Amino acid sequence: MKKLLLVSLFLNIVLCVNAQQKQLSLDALTVQNGLPDNNPRTFVQDNKGYIWIGTAYGLVRYDGYNVKIYNLTGREKDNEYHTINCLFVDHEGILWIEAGKDGFFRYNRKTDDFTQFKQEDKTKTRTREYGNFLIKEDKQGKLWILRYPTEDNIYHLDQFNTKTGNFLNFSTSTTAPNTIPVNTIFNLIIDKAGRPWIGTDNGIYVFDTASNKFKGYLTSTDTASYRAFSPVYEAPS
Repeated sequence: MKKLLLVSLFLNIVLCVNAQQKQLSLDALTVQNGLPDNNPRTFVQDNKGYIWIGTAYGLVRYDGYNVKIYNLTGREKDNEYHTINCLFVDHEGILWIEAGKDGFFRYNRKTDDFTQFKQEDKTKTRTREYGNFLIKEDKQGKLWILRYPTEDNIYHLDQFNTKTGNFLNFSTSTTAPNTIPVNTIFNLIIDKAGRPWIGTDNGIYVFDTASNKFKGYLTSTDTASYRAFSPVYEAPS
């Protein structure tokens, strides 16, 4: 497998460095040589060196020579597209795939297939599609998935237990069981202690594992006094 250095997926360029010849060769990865879409949405490199690319037409694995396209849902591409929104590799080297309305997937390396995790929306507050996604991992190995909305103004933040496959759902919807009383969630970080923090339009919040709730700081009950925090950042100190 080639050693790859990704500079920009939006340019669809992979740089291959030849240490012996000390020259730079450029390879364009496009639909002409296997990519199903010329506008990939996301990419990540796993601990085996594979480049995984999320497109509007499925998941792509690139090893520096060949492209392999995966159909996670089993549906034919011509019938209904399945967009890959976000990719994440956890501390164990496991690849996780967020596919919006199709759910959350784990890649099983030994069998070269996927396990799907779908969650029921009991509050009916989830739209069919979302804008952007962000995935982080806490100290317990649980994944946090932040979904930015497009069709409504509701943000969803889900804790996913990788061992049990269960979700703990949080939302800015006032009808959700675990409501975060804000209008906007700007970003999500995991601090050095492994705790999730979110920056919002009304203060900052940290997740409390004892109560399974988010605790707010610098918040206000008066909308005229809301203070926005974006982004939230932990300094090296």
